Amino acid sequence: MDYNYIKHVHEAPEAVSETLSLGLEDIRELCAKLNVSRFDMIILTGCGSSNNAAICAEYAFRKLLKMPVEVIASSELVLYDDDYLNSKKLVFAISRSGEKGDSLGAAQKAKNAGATVVALTKEGTNLALVSDYIVKTYEGPEYCQPKTKSVIVTILALIIFAICISDSKEKETLLHQLMNIPKLMRQTLDSSEALAKRVADESDDIQGIMLAGAGEYFGAAYEASLKLKETCSIHAESMPTGEIIQGPILIVNSNWRYVAFADGNGIDHAVTMLKAVKKRGAKTIVLSSQPDRVNLYTDYLFQMPAPENPIFASLVYLLPLQLITYYISQRRGLDADFPKDFDQILDVILKPGSKEPEMA
Repeated sequence: MDYNYIKHVHEAPEAVSETLSLGLEDIRELCAKLNVSRFDMIILTGCGSSNNAAICAEYAFRKLLKMPVEVIASSELVLYDDDYLNSKKLVFAISRSGEKGDSLGAAQKAKNAGATVVALTKEGTNLALVSDYIVKTYEGPEYCQPKTKSVIVTILALIIFAICISDSKEKETLLHQLMNIPKLMRQTLDSSEALAKRVADESDDIQGIMLAGAGEYFGAAYEASLKLKETCSIHAESMPTGEIIQGPILIVNSNWRYVAFADGNGIDHAVTMLKAVKKRGAKTIVLSSQPDRVNLYTDYLFQMPAPENPIFASLVYLLPLQLITYYISQRRGLDADFPKDFDQILDVILKPGSKEPEMA
């Protein structure tokens, strides 16, 4: 059976191209209206994959902006004091469905406290209605519960925001470099497919998966671990690379897989952790554009094309893990589009009477 999940993974490069061609100017115009100098903090908020998209994009905001940037899960933001959410805060509320209770609650709380709220969601949703501005993305329909291409497009839209509201002298260069990302994504999908299938074919003994990333790869590790949980029913943990040695490594053994995002400024640390987990018998899955640095400690090497700027890393490095997740789910005889008991979860997290887009 062909599942929508794998189709949507392969549609991600085109979704990125569409958002760049159709949405870039809209974001530029909105950034001009926002006048970011009147804010003293940017807050990125969402639930699940939307929150993970925020974590992925946070790196770009921190690198480019001269103000505090914080990712706060919507379920936490609704608990914050009203004094914290004031007119000096710019809040990006992220939810593809626009109907999740915590996302709506966080946006409404921020709006009531005087913050400016920009929603990344579908037009006509409840989240769009309670927000000051709405940003459209152009991923097209996504007929499966676990989100893939829409997560990547959300990360892209947030990165564009980070670039456009910054005063970086490289603003136009960065926007031009983004145009090359769909090509790198296609290259990655083509080069990763066979190896992802092999990882899945050799996955029957897996007890758990640990994923580690630092800096620009930190958010990708979090989102990949969520996909493994919800799509494959596998225990998956994600954390900053340096935290592996602070206790978590003690549960790793020969029935575990260790996923390392081994690139950028954190590659030395990544190699150190790879050595440590190999000593404990774990099989290692490594994503790197520097194979000579990691070959000795790698069982499965995904050789990656390095983006021109590290702020774009998640747009490319998430793809091999989305493929691995799909093929493991198939190996286990699972439905990649509608994971078991997912509807029960949606009944809890969605606003009563509402549905996920395309899932109605």
